[in-house]
Amino acid sequence: MKQKYEEGYMDYIKKMGVSKKKLKISEQMDVGEYKINYDTDPVELMYKDENDTTSVPFEWTDANLLKALEEDIQEIFEYFTSGKLDKEKTPTYLDILYSLPRVIKLQLAKKDLFINPGSKDAIKKHEQYLREGR
Repeated sequence: MKQKYEEGYMDYIKKMGVSKKKLKISEQMDVGEYKINYDTDPVELMYKDENDTTSVPFEWTDANLLKALEEDIQEIFEYFTSGKLDKEKTPTYLDILYSLPRVIKLQLAKKDLFINPGSKDAIKKHEQYLREGR
């Protein structure tokens, strides 16, 4: 039973576009932890709450976020008002809708973010990221 659940969960994760590497990073994070994932392009800021791990591109400005939210909200609205709901697609649209407040919270957290000086690896990766002009 557990194996069937795990296989189904991995299929779901793949449909959502989450890589195994990103899933592994998420599993290693503590609830309430923020992490910069330098192993993606673009670099991502991740946050894990008790239900899920959310990420946004680290370089996003508030304007980038608002544009993405506008597109997501418009797409969700069109889907739910189309009168053509599909039991395969509906959970995806509900997941997107559910994630919007977490994405906003994550973007707002950037102003309070600092790189942990106790982690030499984090400082090294962040310095390299800044040197590359990103």
